Amino acid sequence: MNRVQKSGYTLWQSRLMALFLTMACVTSGWAQATFTWTGAAGTAWNNPANWVQVGPDADGIPDANDDVVFNNNKNCNLTKNEACKNLTISGYSGTFSLNTFTLEVYGNWTDNA
Repeated sequence: MNRVQKSGYTLWQSRLMALFLTMACVTSGWAQATFTWTGAAGTAWNNPANWVQVGPDADGIPDANDDVVFNNNKNCNLTKNEACKNLTISGYSGTFSLNTFTLEVYGNWTDNA
C-alpha cells in the first residue's frame, strides 16, 4: 500500500509541477502577443495606449517575442531601440520614423502596403 500512495503522490506532484511550469511560461513573457498599431494616444511606439494587444504581455508594448501589425494611417515614432518577432505592414499609409534608433525584426517582415 505504501508504493501505491507514493506512486500517487509522485503523479500528483508531476502534474502540479507541469501546471507551475505552464503558468511560468505564460507569465514570464515566453508567450507571444500580437500588437496592432492604433496611434490612439500619439506617435510613440513605447506607449501601451497606442496598441491593441491580443494575448499575454507583461508591459503592453511589443517586444522581441511579439508580432506587430501596422494597418492604418497613424504615424509612429521610435523613442528608443525596439524589437519585435514578426512585422506585418498591410494597408499602412502613416509615416514610421526610426529617428536615430533601430527596430530589430527577429522573424518575418511582410509588406503588403
